[in-house]
Amino acid sequence: MNMAASPTTPSLKRHGLWLLFTCTAYVAGSFLRPNEARMIDVDESVPTELTRTTVDATEENATTVGGVTSIEDSTTVSSDKVTTSGLTSALLPSGAPTTRQQTRRPLTKEEISELVHTATKSTNPIERRKAFDRLLQEIESDSFTMEQAMITRSAMGENGASGEQWRLFDYAWGANHSQVAVAHVDEIPEQYRKGFLGNMLPGLASADSQMAIELFEGLEPSLQGNLRKRLYEGLIDNNIDSATDYVYNAANPEKHDWRPMDTFARELANEQGLDATLAWAAELPEGSLRGNAWSALYAKWASQEPHAAVQAIVDMPPSADRNQAINGFISSLAGQDPEAAVTWASEISEPGMRESAMVRAGAQFFKQDSEAANAWFQSSDLPETALGKMTPGN
Repeated sequence: MNMAASPTTPSLKRHGLWLLFTCTAYVAGSFLRPNEARMIDVDESVPTELTRTTVDATEENATTVGGVTSIEDSTTVSSDKVTTSGLTSALLPSGAPTTRQQTRRPLTKEEISELVHTATKSTNPIERRKAFDRLLQEIESDSFTMEQAMITRSAMGENGASGEQWRLFDYAWGANHSQVAVAHVDEIPEQYRKGFLGNMLPGLASADSQMAIELFEGLEPSLQGNLRKRLYEGLIDNNIDSATDYVYNAANPEKHDWRPMDTFARELANEQGLDATLAWAAELPEGSLRGNAWSALYAKWASQEPHAAVQAIVDMPPSADRNQAINGFISSLAGQDPEAAVTWASEISEPGMRESAMVRAGAQFFKQDSEAANAWFQSSDLPETALGKMTPGN
């Protein structure tokens, strides 16, 4: 029996040691487990939630001026979890748009009056700008009312707001509250109606082109002529292609009404630059409206950089575009150098356009130097009837 028991004793000792080790590990693990679990929770949450330290601002540190709440620095610090989208917003550059909109209560009558007074009377240009920017921010809110608009406009009138401030306010009103602004047109006194429409119409067109077109086409023709450029400015801001389509439909080539396309091309050049607008004109369909655009752009080019315009014409092969380029070029040149203008007019290959251009430039030539102009006329191939057109007072 002693012989049989001896191999069992070491085995029991080994099992006993393993049992003791297991119990010890279990007890140690029960103390370590909470910390480990907490570490795992933090690590596993990284893909969807990030832990950051945020600064809490107390109500005592917040001040309100003109409806704008500013928060002073605070030393109260807490740790909170934020979503990935929240962290993304926090990392955006200042002024970048975010999906979260700041909620403000509407400005009161007193606050509007104070802001307008600051925007017009403050000796500090930065304070003036900040105050007026706050008014423009109010117009952009969905809660902006007709009453607020009337209070603002009244205060602007009383405080002598600048023309630029009126332009910006009316533009913003038309762009952000189109129907309300349009409904107010009939309430504007006659002497201020043109100015209000000139300011508001481009803002309206930039936001709702169809409403702007309907308003424009309902105006009397003389007022349309004064406001056409302003309408086009807003339509271009909205969409160049649809604006071009509108001009094509509004123009009347059969009556040789060049004004819509001429005005549109010039305004487009103001907005997009001359090079881009020349490229746009080159893509227009062949015809008189393309010619109107081409002529208007070369007239504008000649007034800004005459030598560059001349070189471009010299480099062009004979074509309808070259004829229109010369036609526009001499329109600008005739007032400055009519002798050069009549010389360029003779370069137009299309007979009817050439004669018209020569007569137009010749009229300026006779006003400046009748003797030299008469000598030029005698050597030209113009008919005798053209002389009466160039010298109607003689």
